[in-house]
Amino acid sequence: MPDFRAGETVLVDRIERGRMACRLYAMGFTPGTALVIESPGRSAVRCSVRGSSIVIGRGQADKILCIPASAAVRGEETAPAQEAASNMKSDASKTASPAHLPQLKGTLT
Repeated sequence: MPDFRAGETVLVDRIERGRMACRLYAMGFTPGTALVIESPGRSAVRCSVRGSSIVIGRGQADKILCIPASAAVRGEETAPAQEAASNMKSDASKTASPAHLPQLKGTLT
C-alpha cells in the first residue's frame, strides 16, 4: 500500500497473515474494499477507508496488498480479491444454526 501516490484509489487485494491481520480486518481493510491514499509517508500512511481517515504505520501498511482501482475496472488482477470475497460469503453461511447448538436440560429460574 505505501507504494501508491497521494490521491490514488486502490482496492484491497488481500492482507498478509500475522498478528495484525485481525485488527486490520476490524478497521475495515477487507478484500475488495476501496481505499484512497491521502498521504503515503516514510513512516506512516494515511488513507480513507469506508468514510474514515486512518493513519497506520509503515509495517502494517506493508501487509495490506492492494491493486489500482483502474486495474479492477479493466478486470485485471482481481481474482484474489474476488476469491477472498467468495470465501468470506461461504464462511458466513457456515454459522451455527439452532439445530447445531447443544440442547439444554433443565430450566432457568
